[in-house]
Amino acid sequence: LAEARMHMKQVFQFYNRLPHSDLLERAIQGIAKCDERSESNELLEAYHSEWQCHRSELPILKRWRKNRENVEGPEFESSGHSPLVPLGLLHLKNAGPLGGWTMVVTRNVSVGEVLLLDKAYAMSLYSERTTYCYTCYKRCHNLLPCSGCPHVGFCSEKCAKEVVNPDRPSDGRKHAQPHLYDCQGVLACFCSSINEDLLHAAFKCISNTTPECLLDYCCSTGKYRESGRGHQAFVGAENVRNVPPLVFDSTDYSSVAWLSTCSDKMKDEDLWRYTLNALFLTYCFHIGGYPMMWFDEFDKTNESLFFSAPSASNRPVRIPASWLAACLLFHIQANDVNNFEFGEVVFKSKKYFPQSQVSLGSCLFPSLSLINHSCEPSAAICVTDKGRAFLYALQPISAGDQITISYGPSLLFMDKCNRQRKLENCYYFTCNCEVCENNWNLETPETERIKKLPRSGRHFSISLQIYSILSHEWFPWLEEQYIEGNWTLENLKASAKCVELAYKVLGQPSLLLSQFKQIFKIYMHTLYGLYTIEPWIVNN
Repeated sequence: LAEARMHMKQVFQFYNRLPHSDLLERAIQGIAKCDERSESNELLEAYHSEWQCHRSELPILKRWRKNRENVEGPEFESSGHSPLVPLGLLHLKNAGPLGGWTMVVTRNVSVGEVLLLDKAYAMSLYSERTTYCYTCYKRCHNLLPCSGCPHVGFCSEKCAKEVVNPDRPSDGRKHAQPHLYDCQGVLACFCSSINEDLLHAAFKCISNTTPECLLDYCCSTGKYRESGRGHQAFVGAENVRNVPPLVFDSTDYSSVAWLSTCSDKMKDEDLWRYTLNALFLTYCFHIGGYPMMWFDEFDKTNESLFFSAPSASNRPVRIPASWLAACLLFHIQANDVNNFEFGEVVFKSKKYFPQSQVSLGSCLFPSLSLINHSCEPSAAICVTDKGRAFLYALQPISAGDQITISYGPSLLFMDKCNRQRKLENCYYFTCNCEVCENNWNLETPETERIKKLPRSGRHFSISLQIYSILSHEWFPWLEEQYIEGNWTLENLKASAKCVELAYKVLGQPSLLLSQFKQIFKIYMHTLYGLYTIEPWIVNN
């Protein structure tokens, strides 16, 4: 109470200098009320704010083992005592020139099962840097300003210290989102550039990697001496991507350096623009204090190194600026086709609709970037707290099947023509998923999609009854529960059961089946994703 009175008096002094009598009167009344309660020792009633910033922890994976003999692809690295993948559940498979490397399940998977945990190697926060913590991305309206620049803030002293910690592990692993090289005004350079989020994400791929680790990877030295095949920026994709890493560790630089760039499908003008962007970012690193060498810093005996490709025999003490520019060009191209947009939902209250969808930024998940697209996906990605995410099943998946996610376009919300156009423009491929190949649409009457349940006899009466219950009772009830703010684990499980049951009685394509998958996804992302309840928000 004493601290509140002190701040209130400061406000009173401020208002006393203003000509607005109504504000001054309110300040006087507030001070008087504090004095009365202090003198009478009256306890102030506990204040419960309606404002709530929801940030969920990652789910805990069950450990599951399987004999991995004759299984293609690498093991996925574990993080401490928590596996990133249920052991033995996933493996990489080369789907050929069109599909590339992708993920396959080794056993049957049920709806809602968590398949993989991942943490973003690089994240770029959009212009909402004064509303969200730059370290953990928590929505906050009283950020602690950065001590070195006016462009970012932090929700706590802990986040402020983590983000500028130069003493990161020497192996280059990503532990925190450093603000080491984009501080001191460097971040402002991105704000005025085209493709701000893309450039910043590429910048983060390098700034989140120790200079020693980057040099070792480029030269195949240090911990990459045995497994290194060079950097794609210098030796090309074929020499690096024909074989996956022995261990796929999404916190190690090798995971982001192994991603595809699709540079052979990009337009010449885009490649030229990205090249200029890479030179611009190199100079940003220079003024940010990144250890590098320019041409005039080499002596006559080794100045040719500036224009040579890296190798184990010519590893310099500091990376040449030309090498750094080449790595940045690679990461700009890789982020263009691999990064994910993430955001949160802002509610006025749990029972107030419509809500506002806020796009926070883009993030690069090395493991999740390997998953191919489908317009009717079998899995989805949920982004949680501090740049972490998990992959979960949207439908039953059979052993040996490829996992698919949606890159944005989906059967439920977009027709084939628009889906194909968006995928070609953004990801440089023509979709050949089952939906597009067979020209699926959701206009066929649902009754024509009903199929007989196993062991239910020759008639479809049981399937019809189940369909009727799902369509007229369960789906409206799940929608109503969500609108009423009953975002419970029980309702999430109920929606998962409905998806499982719908798959048993309905054939694809089915509008009801797609709607059940969507409502299940909404429950999952509300319970485990990002949202804020903000009573004063103006909804769009």
